[in-house]
Amino acid sequence: RANVCQMELIPFLSFSRQLILNVEQTLRHIMVQVPIFYNLTQLELLFKFNQSWKGEWKWRWILKMLQNSPKLQHLIIHEKSKIVIDERSWKEPPIVPECLLSQLETCLFRQYKGTRCELKFAKYIMQNSKVLLTMTIQTASSINLNRKNQILQKLSE
Repeated sequence: RANVCQMELIPFLSFSRQLILNVEQTLRHIMVQVPIFYNLTQLELLFKFNQSWKGEWKWRWILKMLQNSPKLQHLIIHEKSKIVIDERSWKEPPIVPECLLSQLETCLFRQYKGTRCELKFAKYIMQNSKVLLTMTIQTASSINLNRKNQILQKLSE
């Protein structure tokens, strides 16, 4: 099990079974070459940013991690940022990652804010995961009950 704060170290962890990655403000522009994680079964991503930035790269990078983790069974995405990220752009990949087709059983979003990209990504996971057993979405404490109901309604579609 590895807990990594420097994205440059990712290539050295390609044989991990469990991986926790902390992505912080200082690392937001680093697009690391993502290796293939042949044995990775659990991935926890913690995003922590202190100021607004365009989050488009985050979702492309997460999709790349999924594409390069064919045995991934458990995915946790934890948004620790206190600010809402500008996420206007979501592009569905042309090929569904192998882990979604045959492996991913659980997906957990922590501190879900219901942004456009979060919603589209959650829908993508639910529509394309063939063996998904549990999709858990824990909304941020700052989200009011009315907004929670709106999020639930959109996800139910």
